[in-house]
Amino acid sequence: MDSMVTARVPVETKNRANKAFALLGISASQAINSLYEFVANTQHLPEFRTEEQILFEGRERVLDPETMTPKMKEMIRAIKAIESRGPIDLGEDAGKTSVELIEEARNARAEALLGY
Repeated sequence: MDSMVTARVPVETKNRANKAFALLGISASQAINSLYEFVANTQHLPEFRTEEQILFEGRERVLDPETMTPKMKEMIRAIKAIESRGPIDLGEDAGKTSVELIEEARNARAEALLGY
């Protein structure tokens, strides 16, 4: 047997959430049921983080020398050399333009952030 849950939600928040639910392909009832199920199973609220927090954390992880790939470290060295106008030793990347190298570094960072 099901029961009803009643809650007060600001109209604007409700409207924005309903649009998001539609994009996710779920109803408000399904979202609320998911929240209730999560809390019932874990005894705590899910960790709510904004997109900005997730991106910042990912950026910090990617820029951490401990988690950087060798290719990323190499790209950062190349970018620093370009900025300082010093000699660039690109090893295996010799012959590539700075635009190509920066694009490769950007793609590597995006892969690290997104996990694919």
